[in-house]
Amino acid sequence: MPPPTILLPRALSDHIVLGRTDGDDVSATSSSQQEHHHGEELEAGSSEIICIHLLDNHSLPDEEDQQQSPESRRRRSMKDVVSFVINANRFVPSRDDGDRVVYSRTLSSMPNIPQAMNDIDVSFIEKGLKLGGALSDGARVSAIDIKPLSLNGFLSDVGRCHITYEGVVDNDEDGTTPTPPARLVIKLAGAQSEAGEEIARENNLYHMEAEFFRKFAEYASVGTPHCYAAFEDSKFGNVILLLEDLQDRDGLYFVNQLEGIRRKEMMDMAVSLSALHAQHWSWEGAAGLPAWLPHCTDITIRNPCNPAHMEKYLSSAFVDEAHCASRGVGGEVRKACLQITERADEIREAMKRGALTLCHNDARSDNVFFGDRSGAPGGVVLLDWQIMSTGVGAADLAFVASNSVTDEPPSEARDKAYVKAYWESLTSRGVDSDRYSFDACWHDYLLGIAWTYACLTVFIEFGEAEQMLEDPLCRAMHDRSMLAVEGLRVHELETFERH
Repeated sequence: MPPPTILLPRALSDHIVLGRTDGDDVSATSSSQQEHHHGEELEAGSSEIICIHLLDNHSLPDEEDQQQSPESRRRRSMKDVVSFVINANRFVPSRDDGDRVVYSRTLSSMPNIPQAMNDIDVSFIEKGLKLGGALSDGARVSAIDIKPLSLNGFLSDVGRCHITYEGVVDNDEDGTTPTPPARLVIKLAGAQSEAGEEIARENNLYHMEAEFFRKFAEYASVGTPHCYAAFEDSKFGNVILLLEDLQDRDGLYFVNQLEGIRRKEMMDMAVSLSALHAQHWSWEGAAGLPAWLPHCTDITIRNPCNPAHMEKYLSSAFVDEAHCASRGVGGEVRKACLQITERADEIREAMKRGALTLCHNDARSDNVFFGDRSGAPGGVVLLDWQIMSTGVGAADLAFVASNSVTDEPPSEARDKAYVKAYWESLTSRGVDSDRYSFDACWHDYLLGIAWTYACLTVFIEFGEAEQMLEDPLCRAMHDRSMLAVEGLRVHELETFERH
């Protein structure tokens, strides 16, 4: 009998491959550099399918059997890898050919999907729920009612879908009949402005969020909404996500970003982000993370030194002396921030050095629900993963602190409390405190404050400065980040180079 074989789709090869470990065992590894063992990639275009040759389960030893041969251990390890790949990436069996089973993802690549919220119909919602295992074969969607959600954001169209069903039966005794959701949140590619959509498509941000739900969400150590299905248009790159409506979770609450979060929520964010960062921590920088992930500074809206938009920004109302004074960010605040713009290249280079991790990059309060009771670290559920990338973990924390906290002004005492909570949680989750000291973490946080302000200069690309500053959210994010720079004396750092 030939050895068991796993055929990995290309989309997985940078994230989960088969590689040798000690002895004859085979395990999953996050390094794309490992040699495949009895494995190969599927042909291009097969990224939604995984084929697994059936294992001879009868030859697997009992788990209590202490006299396992190397071959038995190898077979058991291979079976564990199969289970890991299937469960972590949400495959479901779609065909049994006898000698192999073909598994399909809940993310479906299609040539034609709805291009606008008004194009979404009953059959599309029904297909998505059945694809995600949330609707049994005998049930059907009979009616939907989609209302726009007035969320503060720039890059997506979001709606809440109320659903009426026919043929749904109560959950049976063994719990195998799914209970479909009464409503969904639908997220559709499409920004509030043409410039925003152009940036999103140029940077592949809609696809990136679909990749998060395909490759990370199911085993992420942070709270995330459940994704019933994700559809991606293979021709135009449009993406539609069918997501859990978090208002249906007991205890969750939302804080509008204009109102701002308090110290308690910020401490919860510190715990949540530390869990995400510790899980994906790489001392080797980008080399230890999936190669398909961009670095944050390679994304237009998180690049602190785009010469074209920086020149436009510096001649705009965003930093005009009189305009800044009228907004309460004139004088020393404005001067401090102008010094940061002069060091944008230094900030960008520093962000690429040293230990890196998977970052959310947009963890502001409008993208967060608090109060989760299902085990999410800090009780936090994070939304909107379009800008996820590799980056400096403490900069993720700085981003939310600098533009979402309103109960206390920025100060060393306030912000060191946030960083202490983050660092203690991070190191308790396995990051070596000797290699990554509190002082190093604090320095990274200050680097993140500078990076947050510098990359928010991209607002100038979304419209004329006066127009953008009339938007309360845009003005609040930008001006709060200016106050953080001056309040923490970030412009006085001799170097942004990481410790």
